[in-house]
Amino acid sequence: MPDELLLTIAVPTYNGARTIARALATIVPQLEPGVELLVCDNASTDDTGDVVGTFAAEHPAIRYQRNDKNVGFDGNVDLCLRRARGRFVWIMSDDDIFCRGDAVRQVLQVIRQHPEVAAIFADSRHPIRLDPADTGLCPTGADFFRRSRFKCGLISSNIFRRDAWESAGVERYVGGGWIHMGFLVQALAKSPSYVICEELVAQLVLEDQEGVTRWGGSGTFLMTGLNLVRIYREMPQLGYDRATVRAAYRTIKDGYPKNIPLAKAKGLRVSWPLLRDCAELFWWFPSFWVLDLPLLLLPGGIFRVARTISHALAKRTQADGD
Repeated sequence: MPDELLLTIAVPTYNGARTIARALATIVPQLEPGVELLVCDNASTDDTGDVVGTFAAEHPAIRYQRNDKNVGFDGNVDLCLRRARGRFVWIMSDDDIFCRGDAVRQVLQVIRQHPEVAAIFADSRHPIRLDPADTGLCPTGADFFRRSRFKCGLISSNIFRRDAWESAGVERYVGGGWIHMGFLVQALAKSPSYVICEELVAQLVLEDQEGVTRWGGSGTFLMTGLNLVRIYREMPQLGYDRATVRAAYRTIKDGYPKNIPLAKAKGLRVSWPLLRDCAELFWWFPSFWVLDLPLLLLPGGIFRVARTISHALAKRTQADGD
């Protein structure tokens, strides 16, 4: 049917007034027949609704729906999929943007050529660069994750087939921060997918060089990363090979030598439950016992002193250069 909605671009937001206008400004020019824009406001307490209303007043393809209460990140993403009217749903964070003017057109082309895929991956700007030759149809989940190199963790890189999402039983992933990865791991074990190895998305707000946004003083990201590894733990039962599972684990674990010292310098307190969870998930990596565990056990004061010295040396070097 010519009037069928092929694609919903859904923006889950919470207190996104500072960034959502810039995000919407890259989406609105790419709207065309068969495409709608849905904003799901997770009970924001700032001016998000007013900002979106300004856009909606000029563009009838925009729908704005506000939740009565904050249902969390995963819950709001799930609502985006269930409220969408398009056959496929592109989830775009309120602080990410399209970095190409033909991003939507490229995805629509894939949808028309491969309506059977459960998911489409669109690459993002990142130091990790993908091989353009890897663009194409992925018959297996292992192929999808190999080609995308697990960059699909950025939610804005993902387009989901709505009926596949609705039948996947993703409710069990709510609360861990990775509902979209739970869907991908589960659905692509039995359904084909497509990877676009061209950068269509960019992060608008990047964490500072010291990782304040990512880690904070509590090391929240460490716990969130473990939640993702728990999803990866399901992969062998779903038929993924050992190499794919190991690569999945390493997307989190390989950052530990850098991020554990950073988090501890900022006040992360390592508890026995945290150590237990890490050991349970990473026991089969020798480097966890040799490197990661000692870093977790060292006193935080050591890392705070090292950070202070590093900052002092950096300032002196900058002063000498001036």
